[in-house]
Amino acid sequence: WNRLESMPAMFGRLAAMERLYLSANALTRLPDDMGKLTALTELHLSQNSLTCVPAGLGGLSVLKKLHLHNNMLTELPAELGSLPSLVVLSLGENMLSSLPRALGGLTALEQLYLNGNQLRNIPAELGELVHLKQLYLHNNMLTTVPSEIGGLANLSELILAGNNITSLPATIGALTLLKMLDLNRNRLSNICSQIGQLTTLESLLLNSNNLNSLPMELASLTSLWWLDLGVNLFESVPACIEELHDLRA
Repeated sequence: WNRLESMPAMFGRLAAMERLYLSANALTRLPDDMGKLTALTELHLSQNSLTCVPAGLGGLSVLKKLHLHNNMLTELPAELGSLPSLVVLSLGENMLSSLPRALGGLTALEQLYLNGNQLRNIPAELGELVHLKQLYLHNNMLTTVPSEIGGLANLSELILAGNNITSLPATIGALTLLKMLDLNRNRLSNICSQIGQLTTLESLLLNSNNLNSLPMELASLTSLWWLDLGVNLFESVPACIEELHDLRA
């Protein structure tokens, strides 16, 4: 590891640079002219002490990977939603309490890491990320999931563990390519019947909630092999489980 506290001014003149790795330093801010690095396809800035990022990053039109996890970010500029080539956006383990609605403009995005922040809600516009495959929102302060999440037609992993979610929207049933749904450690007291539409689902994690029943539609999850129901309020084995013949011990 290095201990860089600032970036030399000369970085702004490296217009042909395609990848920049500055993770695990002591950076507290980025130069405003980083938007001049227009050839960048990867920018790695995780494990620093950044509290904000410059709006100029929104000008990096060929950027595919932006890693900002494990910093001290409290807000994001709306301009981050103007990155047409971005495939991976890693913002986990920061101090974000809200997200700009403009993130819905990241039309190429496939992986979005927002875990370990202080988010109480997520903007409906995230439902416009039609190419998103993996969405990590665990360990936040979410109480609801917006109905627009049903627009994420290509989603295969949805991780919502460690929040305060009390119910799921019926539109969850539109996520027909979903393979992993992690809802451990929430406050769910029921599961909507539309979950039975997730016929590709392989893992459903419901540990540590307030459930005492499951919908019979759960029996339609013929691909399911991992079902975690520990630490709930069940008094007997839900009837639908008898129909899930591929569950593994």
